[in-house]
Amino acid sequence: MSARKRITSVPLKNEEGFSPTPRKNLISFNLEVNGENKRGHFPVYLRITENRKHRRYRTSIELSRKIDWNCTAQEVRTTEPNAKKWNNELEKLLERAKDIYRDLDEDGIASAEKIIEVLEGGEKSFSFYIFAQQRTVDIYTNGSPETYLKYNGFCNKFQEYAKTRRRSPEDFKFKEITPEFVSKFESFLHTLPNQQFAKKPDEQLKRKRKKGTEVELSKTRLHTNTIAKTLQIFRAIMGRAVKMRIITEDDNPFRAYKIKTVPTHKEELTLEEVQSIISLDLQEGSMEWHSRNFFLFAMFCAGIRIADLLVLRWMNIQQDGHIRYEMSKNHKEQTLLLVEPAQEILRVYRLRFIQEHDCEPSPEDYIFPYMANTRDYPRWKKLTTLRMVDELPPEQRMTYKKIISAKTSLVNKGLRIIKEKAGITKPITTHISRHTFAGFAIHTNSRILQSLFKHSNLMTTERYMKRFNTATKDEALKEIVMKITEAKEQKTVTEQLAEIPEEDLVKLLESYRKKKKKS
Repeated sequence: MSARKRITSVPLKNEEGFSPTPRKNLISFNLEVNGENKRGHFPVYLRITENRKHRRYRTSIELSRKIDWNCTAQEVRTTEPNAKKWNNELEKLLERAKDIYRDLDEDGIASAEKIIEVLEGGEKSFSFYIFAQQRTVDIYTNGSPETYLKYNGFCNKFQEYAKTRRRSPEDFKFKEITPEFVSKFESFLHTLPNQQFAKKPDEQLKRKRKKGTEVELSKTRLHTNTIAKTLQIFRAIMGRAVKMRIITEDDNPFRAYKIKTVPTHKEELTLEEVQSIISLDLQEGSMEWHSRNFFLFAMFCAGIRIADLLVLRWMNIQQDGHIRYEMSKNHKEQTLLLVEPAQEILRVYRLRFIQEHDCEPSPEDYIFPYMANTRDYPRWKKLTTLRMVDELPPEQRMTYKKIISAKTSLVNKGLRIIKEKAGITKPITTHISRHTFAGFAIHTNSRILQSLFKHSNLMTTERYMKRFNTATKDEALKEIVMKITEAKEQKTVTEQLAEIPEEDLVKLLESYRKKKKKS
């Protein structure tokens, strides 16, 4: 191993091959012999230098003579019989140290001390909780507010678990994270109260009493699938540690530990229930009036998600009668036919805009008014693409997502009022419109339905989905919506009888009885 092949520092490079902005604490690596030990041998050390300060990692190689070490080439001389074998080991060690540095630096936690911790068996000494916290911060900085909230929630739960063990969360090392540890952590999660119901105790108790079972609020615990989501974050953090070589794949407890889930019933509305919502006499401009329009428009547009619906702009409406937008959840572009009921809702909002502003809406204006009624509306109005949202500073991205979440809650509040007025016992939320559309589409080709929903998990690929052109999806959407519109036009026998005057009904009944006797 010659000196010319030795890389004593690790300049990181981006995908284009160019070094990024110079780092303040460039870390360099050298091999050296640093004196004689008590047995009269000369150990070889890996010296790691950070900001001119040295840390040393002792290798397993010891020379019987100091002269067998080549200081310039940083390798064992060929005068030592084991030179070839030992130099290979040293070269592998050096490359491993560089890889560890690159991985740690990618997550912003690189230091000479941490590199040595990993080399010495970081799985035995590295704090799991500190690693999880740093990963949470990195996710926030990289622009994933929703994912950050999930990771932050996990860290909070882990901190609470540490209290039950009377330990500081930082004290838990990776070596302790075994399948048995995960099992105990899961058992702890089953003791936590369901915060969703804790915010609405009266409603929760009322729901339980209706079912005939008196249940105290304190006994309302986290759902099994909610616990599964927390454990999935746990698994992702351990997987990241494997990738960074802090632990090995064999030490990952989730290789053996299976996360349990239970099947859930996805609530959806029937045609009759949808019609009862449509037929409600609601005051124009009221919260529930807007909520109904949002719900129906989402349903007529193949279950468009509320987060996408709230930020739709007039530029998303195409001249050929389609709506084209990018979905915030997966950044896939969706193009859908605007069926007549959806176009009618758009006409209502266009007319309301003209009446309020005395002009036609611009392409950048929001179709639905909720985002336009925010304090920072001028700032949000400029964010016409998801890429522009992704490029916002983390704090502004979080604020933007919180506003959408707050507006979603407002829409759902209006839907709860609608539910009571329509006499519907099922829960109604913005996402139920997606389930309801799927229910109406149950007899539609599943592959076309996947294309309408833009899911990627029906054992097919994006390439397969592209085979379905816009015309095919348009026909499928027309067919599905026709079920609703045709049902709207059809009246039940009771409704038809109610329109007949009472005296005519009496005559009709007498005539029927006479014919019945004769037959």
